[in-house]
Amino acid sequence: MRLLTDYDQWYDCIFDGAEPAFERMAFTRGGLGKAAQFDLMKSMGLRTPPHGRIEDLASGILEMPAVGSGPRRVLDDIQCIVYLDELAHRGQGKERLTLQEALRRYPRHFASAYVAPPGGPVAYRWVRFGRREYWLRQAGGSGDWRSNRNDEETVVSHAWRPEAMPIPRVVWAIDFVPSAEGLLAVDFNTAPQLAVLGEQGLLTAEQARIELEWAAAHRPESMKQY
Repeated sequence: MRLLTDYDQWYDCIFDGAEPAFERMAFTRGGLGKAAQFDLMKSMGLRTPPHGRIEDLASGILEMPAVGSGPRRVLDDIQCIVYLDELAHRGQGKERLTLQEALRRYPRHFASAYVAPPGGPVAYRWVRFGRREYWLRQAGGSGDWRSNRNDEETVVSHAWRPEAMPIPRVVWAIDFVPSAEGLLAVDFNTAPQLAVLGEQGLLTAEQARIELEWAAAHRPESMKQY
């Protein structure tokens, strides 16, 4: 199997340069923009935080029945994540601001409401590699509110999912934050670092090869990973 990629992974030893090709791109072609990520996650039936253009988020909150046409200072008590670069990876290209400040500085940028996980910066990652499914717990080692920033990962569960993949990519991950409403999907990742699975023997290089060969034979469109 031939590998076309712009980042390394620990299972890359399985590729020998023959066809078919696995196109594992994230940085060169950019992946999905943030707005498109939220559209995809919602189409999968996942719950997400409020999101949209900042001016629309602010208007929506001020028009809520519980607020009515109340004082705009309520926006000072609500935080949001402003995506300055919707194609950035690993916690880059975004800023946490009050909605009031975001409205002043970036009214037409895309943003999502900030959800503070109870008990500290913790996220959960749903990973698929072909028919193999994993759930990881990610704890921010430095107290950083952003995900994918040197997180300490532990495997919560793994399972075999022979049913059709819910999206046409052979490898992907979705990050969630816990909230009073349950898990909220906040990030779709086309370039998940899966080192913890290799370290714990939960995904070997040979198993990765089998899943890629299965995908090439049964879901060839999923081999274009960007």
